[in-house]
Amino acid sequence: AHSGNDRSYVMELPAEEHYIYILIHFIKHFIYGGVGIRQLTDLFICYTRWDMDMEKVHKLLEELELVRFHSNLKSLWEHWFLDGPATEQTEVLGEFILHSGVFGNEEQRSTDRILSVGENNHYVFRRLFPPYKTMKGYFPVLKKVPILLPFAWVWRGVRAVLFRRNKLNSELHSLSHTDESALEDRRRFYHNCGLAVYDKK
Repeated sequence: AHSGNDRSYVMELPAEEHYIYILIHFIKHFIYGGVGIRQLTDLFICYTRWDMDMEKVHKLLEELELVRFHSNLKSLWEHWFLDGPATEQTEVLGEFILHSGVFGNEEQRSTDRILSVGENNHYVFRRLFPPYKTMKGYFPVLKKVPILLPFAWVWRGVRAVLFRRNKLNSELHSLSHTDESALEDRRRFYHNCGLAVYDKK
């Protein structure tokens, strides 16, 4: 888009693609600890206020297999913001979002982390010993000296005990209360919302 008479230009996503980007960012938080009302409000405002080609939006949703999820979100914001009818799905989805706070909570985040790696034991191992790719983000020195990875694991554990004890205790408590039935409930919830991300193959 042209920015004026100064002959400078700014690259902008078309409104439809920008909206889908915001939706995908919403989903990223939704399946990793939860997402709050503010993010749903952002989607609602963009969808109702932006000048978009709705056929293009629908085509993009179809390509990403997000038609049903987006339809459920629309039903929820129509119920909350436009006095639309309530359904069993809007009640369940709405309760999840309300329980999420602003950016999710540790209980939901622990369940989602376990889902993402497959099982509790694997999850615990990954939390205690994150892979090199993750650790080099925390400790840039590993990029130059990868052999220091074991020492970085130890130092990360010491820091967690000394400076993030409350968060650590909260995560351990959530982990101890997460069993296979809770994981299956979460899988079913995401499936019913229209997301197949954790469907069993």
